[in-house]
Amino acid sequence: MRIARRELIAQAGCGWLASLGLSALPAASARALPPPSEAHPWKRTIVGSGPTAMPTTDGFEILFPANSRGADFSAGYRSPCLLVGDFDIQVDYALIDWSTANGVRVGIVAVGHGSLHRVALGINEATSVRDRESYFYGVNGGHRVGTPDRAGSFRLQRTGDTYRGYVLNTTSSQWAQIGTSGAWGAPPLQIGLEAWSHSYAFAGQPVRMAFRNFRINTGSQLCPATLAGLEVSRGTVNGGQAVTAMVSLSEANPDEETVVSLTSTNAAAIMPLGVAVPAGATTATFRIDTRRSRSTSVGIITATLGDSEVHAALAVLARR
Repeated sequence: MRIARRELIAQAGCGWLASLGLSALPAASARALPPPSEAHPWKRTIVGSGPTAMPTTDGFEILFPANSRGADFSAGYRSPCLLVGDFDIQVDYALIDWSTANGVRVGIVAVGHGSLHRVALGINEATSVRDRESYFYGVNGGHRVGTPDRAGSFRLQRTGDTYRGYVLNTTSSQWAQIGTSGAWGAPPLQIGLEAWSHSYAFAGQPVRMAFRNFRINTGSQLCPATLAGLEVSRGTVNGGQAVTAMVSLSEANPDEETVVSLTSTNAAAIMPLGVAVPAGATTATFRIDTRRSRSTSVGIITATLGDSEVHAALAVLARR
């Protein structure tokens, strides 16, 4: 796995803002999603038919049309990075269009483990009426607390292998613990900010909700390396001559080499199918040989790593 540890305590340039203290509200200028130009943008996830998720200036909104369907359907964003060790994260939410007993859940998802969320249980779900509008923490059989809240904040903490889920009411400004658990262990954890429902629960009514101001208060994350650039020593070369190219990563992988795939649309370029960036390094060079030809050949050199690509132009001049 091509990942690198990144500390999040007062980290600059990564879209997260740090704050300390359980009951203190972080600055409102924090953002739910890093800007698209940053190395690790959050990835939108859509399951089923109908739900959508769209970025806003300070976060994103999720819409479930009345005709949303699927055995399980959802929408939201997930971080490409993994939280490791102890952490403290939080996010603000708002239920913009929210009818009673709509069958939708919305909150922080610890992918593959459980969630801390707000729910309006559908009329076909077996539970007492007073708990239909509630906060829920854990997995099946977890902790449920009734609430009329239409806005607030979720907060999830991990210390060792113990997790604690909190919610903040916008009028009381006090954090309330919803539940605690040690069942998830302490693996590297992917976080999602999502809304979801099920065919048996969804009431067929339009629902709209928003996430804003996601922040990692304390903790560190493991992020996949992405490509930062591709440079060719000369963009124009006579056929039969060679050039050197250099590929660079957004960050080094301290544990193992990172293999970058290489392709070219220039028929006159002769180059390897890939290049390995050594462990602990952020750059690697490779040689591009060229063929002699009676006509000039122009094309693009492409380096690929996962979902990221970088490009450089190369022109091979005709033999004189």
